[in-house]
Amino acid sequence: MAGENEEKKVVEKALDYAEEANAGSTFKAVSKKLMGCWACVAVEEAGVPADEAVGYGVYLRRLDDGTWEVVTTGTGISPDELPDAPPQLFEL
Repeated sequence: MAGENEEKKVVEKALDYAEEANAGSTFKAVSKKLMGCWACVAVEEAGVPADEAVGYGVYLRRLDDGTWEVVTTGTGISPDELPDAPPQLFEL
């Protein structure tokens, strides 16, 4: 199980990425899953009506130096798109 510090790093990286990609919007993490050197954080736009909120998964991989990089984002990402990631990662 991932430690709280790793979870915090992953969530911060995912939120930073979402906010940089959607200038002027603020995002919140609605769920997260860490599995070894892979992670997925489901992010959703905050401060807007739920039916208007933008939401998607941010998939990350931990590099050898311990930092996390975003490898892809979106909804409906499948194990075929990230074959090195554990299949359970896609069950958010």
